[in-house]
Amino acid sequence: MAESLADSTFEIHQAAAYGFGVIGMNGGSIYARTCTEALPHLFALISSPDSRHAPENSIATENTVNALHQILFSWFPIHEDTEETSYIYGYLCDLIESNNSVIIEQNNFIVI
Repeated sequence: MAESLADSTFEIHQAAAYGFGVIGMNGGSIYARTCTEALPHLFALISSPDSRHAPENSIATENTVNALHQILFSWFPIHEDTEETSYIYGYLCDLIESNNSVIIEQNNFIVI
């Protein structure tokens, strides 16, 4: 699946990114290393110059952003470092209050 992230076809890496998102959200500690190793590839897809060049590219890019958020939120809760905790949860609240599409899906569901 990791090799598919480098595929030149947006549909292929869209499907791979989706898969990593599902693993990040549901895979638990068994797949933590796999998801961590996928992060640089996911970031590369998002920051690619043609990531939003055409509608199909944008869809694949947005699926990749969603995969990242699913992986990152799978590492919650944050509770030991109180200084970081207040920043992280404060930012999360800001995203929710602003109805940011990274956090709020259609029909106003919060996706964390």
